[in-house]
Amino acid sequence: MAWIRIIVRLKFVGVLSLAPMTIGALAQIEEGQNPTGDKTQTLTAPTGMSSGRQQKTKRQKQDIPLLVNVGFGLSQYKLAELYGDHDGLIFGTELNLSAVAEREVLDRFKDRVPPKFRKAASKLNEVSVSHLLIPKSLYIQPLHDHREAYGVTWGLVPTIMLGWPSFKFVINGGIVLTYLYYRDDRLPEDKQSVHFIRPGLRGGLGIRFPVFTKYLLFEAGVKGDAYIPQEFFNQQDVWNFKGVYGMLHFRFPITVSAAI
Repeated sequence: MAWIRIIVRLKFVGVLSLAPMTIGALAQIEEGQNPTGDKTQTLTAPTGMSSGRQQKTKRQKQDIPLLVNVGFGLSQYKLAELYGDHDGLIFGTELNLSAVAEREVLDRFKDRVPPKFRKAASKLNEVSVSHLLIPKSLYIQPLHDHREAYGVTWGLVPTIMLGWPSFKFVINGGIVLTYLYYRDDRLPEDKQSVHFIRPGLRGGLGIRFPVFTKYLLFEAGVKGDAYIPQEFFNQQDVWNFKGVYGMLHFRFPITVSAAI
């Protein structure tokens, strides 16, 4: 989404480094080139037009207020293909470390969005972007009831917010990569453990609301992953993780300078 380019130059020292895309680059693409390719026409253009182009290409650095979001919570995933609807649970942790642009920032740079996307962008409350290498989920299931599981999910899963300042709907979706070690000690020793590693797609829907202040928020929701199937020990193809989660978000205001 075009709004994401507002905050992708932000760097969290030692923690977060966002991709080097900028809205300035998008604006240059939108301006286009001289359709005739004639450099003489460009040189003899009216002074007002020439100075206008120079002003657009020489963008000054601006202070941009953003929020650093640190989220942490608990989750529970179900591997229904293994044991049916009443078993196959995996417990884990949800993580969120991202840069957030609020509605005021989006309005400030709305002229950087292509005209055909401005109507849709005007309905967003905020946009957040996180680094690809920061895990989305950690699976931590110590040995319990004969089963244990450990793993991690990375992904590029953008998040958008719809609703009101006091109550927002969380919508996200994107691509993920998951590694999961799964073991069941009731099986023969040579078939007890499985290493699941697959790319896939993730989608989620939740709600989020502030707790006394906009710098502390609670979020809860559901999410689901669809992977390329992999056969487990019981000759069942596992391809779908279904999960529920709850988490707290702590936010800290910062200001960055960028030529946008």
